[in-house]
Amino acid sequence: MKKTILILMSFLCTLIADAKKIVTSLPSPETLAAINDSIIKEGHQLYLFEKLNWELTDLFLAHHGREEMGGQMTYRTKNGTIIAFFCDKSMKNSLYELRYETSSPKFIAVDSVRPLTQEEKELVVRKDVLVAKMWKLADSIKGVSPEFGQFNADIIRINDHITRLYLLTGTVKPGIIPFGNDYSFDFTNDNRLVAFRRYHRSLIPTQTNHNGKTVVSTIHSHLKDNPYITATDICNFLLYGRDIAGMKSFYVYSTACECLFAYWDGDKPVIKIEEIPKE
Repeated sequence: MKKTILILMSFLCTLIADAKKIVTSLPSPETLAAINDSIIKEGHQLYLFEKLNWELTDLFLAHHGREEMGGQMTYRTKNGTIIAFFCDKSMKNSLYELRYETSSPKFIAVDSVRPLTQEEKELVVRKDVLVAKMWKLADSIKGVSPEFGQFNADIIRINDHITRLYLLTGTVKPGIIPFGNDYSFDFTNDNRLVAFRRYHRSLIPTQTNHNGKTVVSTIHSHLKDNPYITATDICNFLLYGRDIAGMKSFYVYSTACECLFAYWDGDKPVIKIEEIPKE
């Protein structure tokens, strides 16, 4: 089947609650490389959290009833292992867990009851607290149609002082990458909200199949207050574009830097600058 590139030049914007200097040109190559490496790292971590959550839910429901669910948490341990689990309604025991070891690309399922550690109990409680605080900004968050999908929440420890709660739009519709309608909330250790970000103004349901032709790459645009590819862009591309549709790249046109950023997936994923396609 002949392949084609579907280009969606839909302009997006970012609304960031904390002060941020508007980028009007490309930084030095060294600075840009550091920025892109950081975005890739965070995007891939967010992807692993979401992927584990997907797999965990499917496996849990294959062995247990939905009514058994009491809470869910995904976190990274000090040695780098990512653990996702469902706990019982008492929030005392893990009913089913999935692990991702840094030494192996495979997920390891544990279908047995075990007591939650004290750290895990605290994480489950804190997730509920942070999600509740997040929804106090509901008037700034656009909803998701049930026919399209639902929000997915992930909590990632950024450093010793900041925990970031991501809210991403997921979809149940086939052949779609749900770019946009994505947010993050930064909290201090005492659960104070210190930053709120809306990465895109709207939802951009991007097709992976167009008029019967396979899409090999997509492009969308960011306005000046969102100059770079985002971690949320990378996460949903990997989930829906790469894993489901087999795509290897996507592009973001930066109106701030007047250039095209390309994310290329591979053994060593990269973000690089490419020429703007001419009609």
